[in-house]
Amino acid sequence: MIVRDAAADLERCLASVRPVADEIVIADTGSRDNTIAVARAHGARVISIAWSNDFAAARNAALEPVTADWVLSLDADERLDPEARQELPRLFANRKIAAYQVNIRNYFRDARIHMYDQLARANDGRLAEARDCAAFVVHQNLRLFRRQSWIRFEGRVHENVSRSVLAHGGAIGPPSLLIHHLGLADPEAMRRKAQAYRELGKQKVREMPNDAQAHLELGAEELEHFGEPAVALALFERACLLAPGMALAWYYLGLARIRVHQLPAAVEALTAAERLGISGPLLYDARGDARYDLGEFSAAARDYRRALKLVGESALIESKLGLAEIRAGELDAGFARMKRAVRREPDNATVRDRMIAAAAAVHRLALAAEAAEDYLRVIPHPSERAFLRAATLRAQLRQWTQAEAVLRDGLSRWPASPALCEALREVETGAAAPMPENKNPSLPPVPNFPPLA
Repeated sequence: MIVRDAAADLERCLASVRPVADEIVIADTGSRDNTIAVARAHGARVISIAWSNDFAAARNAALEPVTADWVLSLDADERLDPEARQELPRLFANRKIAAYQVNIRNYFRDARIHMYDQLARANDGRLAEARDCAAFVVHQNLRLFRRQSWIRFEGRVHENVSRSVLAHGGAIGPPSLLIHHLGLADPEAMRRKAQAYRELGKQKVREMPNDAQAHLELGAEELEHFGEPAVALALFERACLLAPGMALAWYYLGLARIRVHQLPAAVEALTAAERLGISGPLLYDARGDARYDLGEFSAAARDYRRALKLVGESALIESKLGLAEIRAGELDAGFARMKRAVRREPDNATVRDRMIAAAAAVHRLALAAEAAEDYLRVIPHPSERAFLRAATLRAQLRQWTQAEAVLRDGLSRWPASPALCEALREVETGAAAPMPENKNPSLPPVPNFPPLA
């Protein structure tokens, strides 16, 4: 392990690993709390090292004093699953294997989170300490390996031993051990970590200009944590050039192209990722968005159906599928899906927005008006624009009394709104002396189909 100021987590981490560890070696990079005391209380050998902004260098320093035959690499915010005690003897018995991948459960408080191309799964309660987390995402990392002089960590950040194992012909075994990772459950900690990893990632790309993984890692930081799709796009393009068979690089390239509105190229990249083995709901959902905005509604619907089949239930995806079906001419089927999505997640503003816009765009104004007023009743703190939208739809139907009631409700919440006051004056005029068919109050236009990508 390498640690710094980790006393709050280290006690539980070491308690999880102590039953299976013949020795514990910890490299401390300058703790100011009682990390070292906690480590020594668990029988750990502690060495102090200078931090050089290089995780691989720090881990390799921690490896030097190790005498055990096998090494397990952990972080302080991780816990080894208790079943490891039964698994490890079987893994050690295979003399052909130099290292093993390990399943890592990353816990999150938000069940809607995703990580790489994977959606979160509902927390099953396997780890009591993570009971407050709604979900987790599993990824694999090479964490268990033989102590050999030629197995060393590489990479300033997102360090791993995979390259050195493979370079020396070592065989890598499949994952069976489980590590629980709790560090991503704290949003503030995630923000700090993202900023640090971004800067280290830039250095890593400069040091390893021909490493596709380094470009992919930094691109993912830029896209997902810092909202820089153009910067990420260049990094993903480089990754795909360096490693044409890297499915995840093509997947991220597709996402970045969507964000910069290169939609045909996005479809190509996501299709390449699919050919290379990625077939999760996030890929089909993203490609469906691109195809929808390209006007390829039947193709978009096919992608949304595949995504929906894989996730089982999703109001967001079902509402997109409904939109695509409506735009492909399947109005009844599409609206049935959209109503089902609203019933499934009645407080989801995005799902309701799509229903209102779709109904208005195909001139089902009564349905749109009802949906817009339901929105006002169900969604907390509706905006001025939401009240104007509902009033607009009632005005289009020449239902002045209902339009006036909506606007007065809006003014009770937004009493200083010039837009609502002006709309109310015009609606009252329409109610007193109905306007000609070709004239409407100066309300916002009836909602149209929303873009999805």
